[in-house]
Amino acid sequence: MALLRVSPHRIVPIVSGGQLVGLLTERCLTSALLSAQDAPGREALRTSPVSSLMVPPGPTLLYTETPEAFLEACEQYGLDTLPLVEASGRFVGLMGRGDLI
Repeated sequence: MALLRVSPHRIVPIVSGGQLVGLLTERCLTSALLSAQDAPGREALRTSPVSSLMVPPGPTLLYTETPEAFLEACEQYGLDTLPLVEASGRFVGLMGRGDLI
């Protein structure tokens, strides 16, 4: 959870070889914590690989797109934050609606 405290997006991108392979979200972690109700379950969670907790990356946006295209994509997908990628698919960063202010 400490990683989420330093991210204004409440999402941690999981990247391998420059490619976005998943997202670790506050919702993922909360769900996992709630399902690990006893001490052995919590210990198993502490040693679980991130890949078992993350969700697929979902929609992305080319980092060269306009702010208007970003907002349209957010509306289309019902999201507040989108991963930005190069045309090759290489992960560049995250952008949230609040970044436009």
